[in-house]
Amino acid sequence: MLPKYDKTLDIISSTFKKVRIFDEVPIAECKELAENYIELMIDIEGVLDNLYRIQTHHEYTFTHSLHVAILTGLLGKWTGFTGTMLKDFILSGLLHDIGKVLVPREILDKPGPLTTEEIDIIKLHSEQGYHLLSNCYDVSQEVKLGVLQHHEREDGSGYPFGLKEKDLNICAKFVAIADIYDAMTSDRAYRKKIPPFTAINLMLNQMYGKLDSVICLTLSAKLQNYINPINKQQEE
Repeated sequence: MLPKYDKTLDIISSTFKKVRIFDEVPIAECKELAENYIELMIDIEGVLDNLYRIQTHHEYTFTHSLHVAILTGLLGKWTGFTGTMLKDFILSGLLHDIGKVLVPREILDKPGPLTTEEIDIIKLHSEQGYHLLSNCYDVSQEVKLGVLQHHEREDGSGYPFGLKEKDLNICAKFVAIADIYDAMTSDRAYRKKIPPFTAINLMLNQMYGKLDSVICLTLSAKLQNYINPINKQQEE
């Protein structure tokens, strides 16, 4: 288990629940989480293996937000980012799904297939998250755009605006990959998680041209070094 993992999840849970009640983001608490808890986790040896093996009873949105923050920080660190930019990566990963706290729980937690209308409601979360952050003046525009654009794709096939590679925010490119990887390697109400190497291979093969290839290949290379070899053998 990662140090302070459970405590961090508890704080994320209580912080995000405040958004549901007050319709605003307690940004000071989120920045403290990112800088004093999550940023420390990305330096822990074996963090990727730990994220895959962790079992938690928290809401998926809370767990996923923590994992994406850690993964985005890892990807940023591995590609040479430091300082303020790395902090922005982590914070955008933490807040990328903040808009989902405004989505009705019966839709978020639905165990079966979603209707077209329900999918459209969920797709609003990136814009709702950006709106929640719009008045947070001590949050950089990089973080806000990372939240808004994390479902955009390099080939213009994403949402909400169908932006293409040259128009995509750098935080969004990193969060997009962390988001997809963690969703694949986590248990969901409607399916079981898949192993890390299977997930990255699917991402490389099925989403070629949709995700930043350099970031994807960086994640693939690091998985070779940081995931328990026993887990790798079990997938082969």
